[in-house]
Order: sequence, then C-alpha cells, then structure tokens
Amino acid sequence: MYKSSEGEMPPVTLCYASDDVYGHSDFREAFHNMSGNFKFLSLSADFLTSEQSPPAASIVFVDLSHSSFTGYQIIQFLRSSRLFFKMPIVVLSQDNDYRTRQTCWESGADLYIVKPFLLSDLVPILEHVAATDWSARERDKSRFLYIVKNPTSV
Repeated sequence: MYKSSEGEMPPVTLCYASDDVYGHSDFREAFHNMSGNFKFLSLSADFLTSEQSPPAASIVFVDLSHSSFTGYQIIQFLRSSRLFFKMPIVVLSQDNDYRTRQTCWESGADLYIVKPFLLSDLVPILEHVAATDWSARERDKSRFLYIVKNPTSV
C-alpha cells in the first residue's frame, strides 16, 4: 500500500490504458464494485502524451486484449516516460502463452494477470493488486504471473 510522507493512506488510483469501449466499461464496472479508497483514471493516448502527471499513488493496468495499439508499446512508453516510469504496470490479458508473458516482462511490466471469464472474479484481483505494497515489492519473474485460483462457477 502507498503511504504519504505523514504515514496516511492516500486513495490508490487505478489507471486503465485501453482504447476499447467494452474493455473500459468492464474494468470500470469491476472498479465500482471494489471496497476501499480508490480512484479511477482512464489513460487514453491523449492523456499519455499530454505531459499531465498522474496521481503519485497509482497503478497502471494495460489491457492487451482491447487496444488498437499494442500493449507492449504502451508498456515501453510508460517505462520510458519520466512521469510513469516508476509506477507499477499490471498487464491484463486473456492469453496465457509464454511468448506474450515474456514480451510483457521484457517490456517492463511488473505483474501479468490472466483475465477471468467472469467480471465478478476481476474485483478481488483488483483489490489484491491495489493492496500490494509496491514500494517494497521487488520485480521478480517468479511472481510475475497471477491466475485466479478459484474463479466463481458459472
């Protein structure tokens, strides 16, 4: 969890990078079902190139499944940006193949999440990611992949 210099817990901002309306809608719906002190920020291409500073306590989610530009390019852009380079980057993808995961790792992502089939299963994943102490978490390939262990049954 992020803490301010006074030791307070500021709201964590979940930044979502995708230009797909459906993916954006699903993420926002899951976000609204989370419990806790969170904010939402859409990272459109316009925002990313505007030189606006995102909130300090932010986690960037890159959706590989819903984007006209590649998620890899987004990750590389974020890692090369003076405004975003230190922020945790979490990949959301429907794919669980080695090559996709490896490319995301090499591009600079911190966590790779295989998107659950049901939207209701995304909420606890987002809460888990938001509760992670990113300042103390080392970038570790053995902890890079996150798969829902017990998804809600259909």
